Amino acid sequence: MRIARPLLILTLFLLAACSRERIEQPLSDPGFGITAIEVQAGQDEVDIPVYMKYTEPVKGIQFTLSWDATLGDVSQPIMTAKNPNFTVSNNQARDGRMKVLIFSMHGDALDLSDAHIFNVPVEITNSEATQFILSFEDVVFAGPNASSYEIPVTPADLMVVR
Repeated sequence: MRIARPLLILTLFLLAACSRERIEQPLSDPGFGITAIEVQAGQDEVDIPVYMKYTEPVKGIQFTLSWDATLGDVSQPIMTAKNPNFTVSNNQARDGRMKVLIFSMHGDALDLSDAHIFNVPVEITNSEATQFILSFEDVVFAGPNASSYEIPVTPADLMVVR
């Protein structure tokens, strides 16, 4: 009887921890950025979704991703299936910075009917990390006829969970 009660409490705690809802921060409308607030440690790579809400046609995005390279690695962003005609070009990630350009060779506008437009693969490499900040710097949103838009950008301040 003495063992059964602690085992039951431990089992309920583990079930609650495994079934917790994914917590997200709000994205402004219009807005661009990351809504997830946690990243899983100990996996090879975790895809962090990037969202965009905007009503005007967006034909390209240019930005610099920055992060603390002593805590983790970031790979080239990957477009979702909604925007297969878009190319992602980036320079080699160095010292926690990567310049990224997203564009269509055909001049298409991004399909924003689903706000999830691409993923950023992240790998936490530091076993002591408790926080991983992924920032978007120098963001430019291109519209038709060489126009550009000012859209609020939400960076990721991710809590590292084990």
